[in-house]
This record gives sequence, structure tokens and C-alpha cells, in this order.
Amino acid sequence: AEKIEIQGSFYTSIISFYKGVNYGIIWFFEKKYTDWTLEVDGKEQENVTIEAIKNHLTAICNNYNDFIILTPSHPIQIPQIGRVCNFVQLCQDKEAGFFHFEVGTIKADSKENIIIYGKDGLSKYSVLEIINKLLEENLIPDIENWEIAVEL
Repeated sequence: AEKIEIQGSFYTSIISFYKGVNYGIIWFFEKKYTDWTLEVDGKEQENVTIEAIKNHLTAICNNYNDFIILTPSHPIQIPQIGRVCNFVQLCQDKEAGFFHFEVGTIKADSKENIIIYGKDGLSKYSVLEIINKLLEENLIPDIENWEIAVEL
């Protein structure tokens, strides 16, 4: 396998890449998602990164945090239901080690008619997969079959 090593500028950490797969990235090389806001238990966090989200998910599983909310700077279109997503939030599910995930939506042309769709029993892996698609591609999971948690 071809090996490429990159040495950090002010840290003496070496990052190895094998055929495009990252094995051990350091925080200062991690991508920051500036179009998103991360709130943890009501407190806005400075950096939105996948690593920070992983840490908060672990904290939720260990009962150090109750919930996280991710808010895009601009609502994300959900064409199949004619709505836009204005936030997602998650907390620990009733079953330990799993998560309850919610997608907040509004009508595309108004701030009214709020519907929050929820899904129980998601693993940490599933949550990270959803969040990664949200952050990287602005893709909302298919929520048509999720339960309606709140309708205002």
C-alpha cells in the first residue's frame, strides 16, 4: 500500500494516509462546518466538527449531556414533503446506548406549521451517518415514515 505521511506544523504528530483512508487525523486538520450551529444542553459550541459531535454523543450515552441540536444557517429543502428542515436534535433513547433523533420542519414559505419528525432506537453509527450526510451534503434522512413527535 502506498503510504503518505504529513507532519503537523506546530505539533509533532504524523498523519498516515493509506490509499485515501485516514488513519489518525488530528483536531487541527479536521473539517469545521461553519454553516451549522451546534448547541449542547442549551449552550452554543464554538466548533462544529464530526469529532466534537462524536464526543457529545458519548457524553449523552454516559449521562453527561442530555441533548444536542444542530441548526443550519439556511433551511434545507425536503422536496418529497414540501417542507424545509430548520434544525435536528437528538437525545438518549429509552434504551441505553441508543438515540432518539428528531428533524424539525416548517413550510418552505412560512415560519408556521411546525412539524417535528422523530425516530427511536438509532445506534451511534446510524446517527453519525445521518449527521455526516447532513453536514457534507445537506441531505435529510427519509422522514416520511418517521413518527410525528410534535405538530404546532
